[in-house]
Order: sequence, then C-alpha cells, then structure tokens
Amino acid sequence: MSTLDRRQLVTMAGVAAAMGVTRAATARAEQPDALLPFDDPDFALRTWVRLIADLRGGTHYNVQSGMVFGFRPQSDDVTLADFARRLYGYRSCTARHASVGSDGAVTIRSRSWTYYTEVESGALIRALVNPYTGQTVQCPPRASPVSEQVLTRDGARPGPTPFPVESSDAGKPLRFEHSVMGGQVWIRRASFARFKPPDTTWWKLEADLLTYTASVADVRSVSTAHIPHTTSHNLVAEWQTWMNMHGSPGHILFVGNGTSTPRLEGLPAALRRDLDAEFPGTLAEAIRPR
Repeated sequence: MSTLDRRQLVTMAGVAAAMGVTRAATARAEQPDALLPFDDPDFALRTWVRLIADLRGGTHYNVQSGMVFGFRPQSDDVTLADFARRLYGYRSCTARHASVGSDGAVTIRSRSWTYYTEVESGALIRALVNPYTGQTVQCPPRASPVSEQVLTRDGARPGPTPFPVESSDAGKPLRFEHSVMGGQVWIRRASFARFKPPDTTWWKLEADLLTYTASVADVRSVSTAHIPHTTSHNLVAEWQTWMNMHGSPGHILFVGNGTSTPRLEGLPAALRRDLDAEFPGTLAEAIRPR
C-alpha cells in the first residue's frame, strides 16, 4: 500500500468516525451476501453524501440529460397525440462541495444550471411553441445561486429558504429502498414537495424519483470517498410555469439519466460549450465556503 493510500484510508476512517458510522453497520455492510444497512441513519447519510458529492472535499459535478413528456388525463375520446407527447429535451449540471463537521453533520454547498433543447437535434432553445396552446413561450437557460444545506443523521436541518417549501423529507432521516443483483446495487429514493416560488400565486407540486446504480463494493467500502454511479431520474410535476397552463388538466414527466465527474474536463463537451456561452466562467467558480 502506498503512502498516499495509507493517508487516504486514515482520512476516510476519521470522516467515518466523525459521521458516526457504527462498527455494527460497517460489519454488516462488509458481509458479502447481506443487504446493505440503509436502516442505519449514519450509513444512509454517508452513502447519500458519497453519491452526490465527495467526502474529501473539492467540487463534484452531477450531470443529466433527458426528455420532458406531457400527459393529458384519460377520457372517452382523447386522441393519442393529446394523451402523450414529447415536448422538449433538457440538460442539467449540479456542482456540489461537501464538508463534514466535528458533530458528523455534513454541509453541502451547491449550484445548478439547466437548459432546454429541441427534441430531435438536441440544440439549446430559448423559446418554443407550446403544442397545447399554440403560443410561443420563453424558456431561457437558468443558473441558480449557490445554496447551502446541512444534513444530519436525523435529517436536514431547517434553514432559510427563498420561498415557502414543504417536503416529505422534512425532519426525517434519509430513507432508501435498494436491491442487489450480483455485484450491483440499485438505490432508490422518492421525495415529494409542495412549494410557492415568487413567480406564482399557487402552490406547485413535484414528485422526485431517483435511482442510483453502483457497485456494491464501492457502497460498502469505508475508504471510498465518492461512489461512482449512474443515475436514473423521473420527476412528475404540473405544467412548468412558463408554459402558461396553470389549472389545465394534465402533468409533465421528466425522464433523464446521468453520472458524475470530479473534473470540469469530464463534463460532456456540448454541455460545457452551451453553459460557458450562456453563463461565462460560472462552471469554474469555486463553491466551497470562503
């Protein structure tokens, strides 16, 4: 074992201790045929942070691409085109930086970029014709400000939010469903939210359904600071505000896939090109606490 490997192992052991990962949970996780101990809130928290960020610090980038579908409710004479249709594509990137406190709480600083694309070509769009209304609507690329969240074994600590938010996760330890097949594990998380952003007078609703696919060995490992994975994402929501369809029957479905990288150079070339053109320099800006 190299000196660097030893240092990393010692560092990760200290992080695991700070986060309160119990010996019992570690022992159970290392059993080759055992299901992973996600009922242990410390193990669940540590796994979540290693999926979305990196326990060693540094910025980690999570990227996704996919398609947005529109659905109308069932009726006796609904046409196939009215029932379901592809509306537009989307691309997104979220940068995160994690730091672990002496009490085991994890502070996650993050920033996200999103834009929409033409269905066939995948080219970035700023406006489109809403097929339901025939109106041209504006959907410019968006970059969020840097936000901060503190996660503990007992759930996220309440903090200030830019607008009213209610979440099914509030005040609860992280909960996951998972299944193991061979050397792979599928880690699933479902959360539901109700919120009122400043550009609406009504409460919006979303169901966020995530699945992470990873190596069982990486999830079990005490010394793995980030878990390499692929992501499947489904999000069910009402029509987006800019579609100007509030109250119209139906909903949209985001269907996307993604992965993560610790390096800007690891981002898809088209995503980097588009975001650098729209938001110059922001991808490279540090988001760690000053």
